[in-house]
Amino acid sequence: KLPTAISAIKKEFVTGVRSNAFIKLGGILVIIMPMAIYLLNKLYSAMDTRFIGTQMTICFNIVIILLVMLMTNIDIASVYSRDGSSSYLNKVQPTPYAILLFSKLIFPMIIALIGLFFTINIFAIEADLARNDAILIGVMIYGIYIAHLFTSAESDIMNPQYEQYATFNEQANNPNETSSGVSALLFSAIAAVAAFFLSSRNDAGVWIKLAIVALVLAAFKVFTYLSKIKAFYKEKQ
Repeated sequence: KLPTAISAIKKEFVTGVRSNAFIKLGGILVIIMPMAIYLLNKLYSAMDTRFIGTQMTICFNIVIILLVMLMTNIDIASVYSRDGSSSYLNKVQPTPYAILLFSKLIFPMIIALIGLFFTINIFAIEADLARNDAILIGVMIYGIYIAHLFTSAESDIMNPQYEQYATFNEQANNPNETSSGVSALLFSAIAAVAAFFLSSRNDAGVWIKLAIVALVLAAFKVFTYLSKIKAFYKEKQ
């Protein structure tokens, strides 16, 4: 009765709500993350900082936001494997594989965007950021989040753990989730160091440069994700 794409998205929405996965994710990204940034900046506002200190506080905010957002992608590193013994349905359903696979990523991306919107607004108000700088920082963070999300999803496709999830409801030691957690730390650290290095030099275009780099990285990871699922699902074409 519904178009294929809408049906797949509806199925993921119902599953996510019933399993409380979206409620948990929303609680972390839409409630806890903005509150943490609010409290952090209330602490910073009580300090008398110089230029370098101000740039450090901005970078600390960025790294905290990135860590919270990217750590939620650990679950994405097993999003396909959790289908267990029913995972073969993605290959036998008369539906384009991209729709079935993307449908599992849409709601995490939407929830993350909503949470980031509230967080960046609070960050901008409390840290007295210019509107353009706040927007560019938000674009940079979301670009990195998308890049990491597709990296985590790609790892689950290329190194699936179907058998283990077919036996147990949860996998205690999933290598994909471990690598996702490690890469979340690396992505956050590299972004914070780059932001501090450029901003401490009083580079006027620091945030637009970082935003462009993040968007290019995100586009590249989406491209590699599509290329790999195209090869993996080649027999379905």
